[in-house]
Amino acid sequence: RGATKEGGAEGGVEGDELNVAAAAQAAAALASTLSSPDLGLDVLLYGAAHSHGRTLAATRRLTPYFKKSQTPAPAASAALAPDAFFSAACDPWAGVVPDMGPGAAAASSLKGEGRSVVNPAIGLCCVGAGPLVVNYNVRLSSSDRSLALAATRAVREPLVEALALVNENGHYEVACNLLDASVATPARVLERVTESLPLGVSVEAHYVVGLTVEEIREKLRVAMRGSAAQGGQEPDSNGPGGEAPSEAVIERAGGLPKS
Repeated sequence: RGATKEGGAEGGVEGDELNVAAAAQAAAALASTLSSPDLGLDVLLYGAAHSHGRTLAATRRLTPYFKKSQTPAPAASAALAPDAFFSAACDPWAGVVPDMGPGAAAASSLKGEGRSVVNPAIGLCCVGAGPLVVNYNVRLSSSDRSLALAATRAVREPLVEALALVNENGHYEVACNLLDASVATPARVLERVTESLPLGVSVEAHYVVGLTVEEIREKLRVAMRGSAAQGGQEPDSNGPGGEAPSEAVIERAGGLPKS
């Protein structure tokens, strides 16, 4: 996929390892644009775009977005200086050091003073790359948070990242990233959620968010065929001319899923 709400770029038609490297290059270019002086956004990197391959789950834990309680951010103000430091008393970002952006530059001058460098009125974005991921959610017929947490723990494994989130109707859902849906299948996740539920609580709905891996691959194949036709080349399984799909090809595929 190309950009997502968390800025992810994911590769893979066949030859996933090669295509993840191409996606990492696209993610690096996206992160560089977002963190440039023109846009001035702070960025956290994950997956193949991060020097140590930090996971998306670990990256999320660095932010206050998924924590139980948060200090409300102040209203955005045009008067905020790009290099301003923000007190830990007025935002939940103290100790968060971005990988790129104005906060990353400011952090180097703080020398461990513990002050926040992320503008709380803006926050930051996560940009990364990795293999194709399926987003699969299971909604429960309950607003009991403890049950949702138990179901989340039941499905977590190396190939399944999971969070308990409140749905619009007040019921909880188990929101999953399936890192290899051929092994950690939606059916397996659904079975484990169902087994974890007590009598009287059931699965209200379950669904894939966005596209399946095969649907993603088909979109990339279509985009590659169009690119090859323009260049007079015969597309192969990796991409036009035997190469991994370029950022432009991924962009033309469009409509790829969010995580």
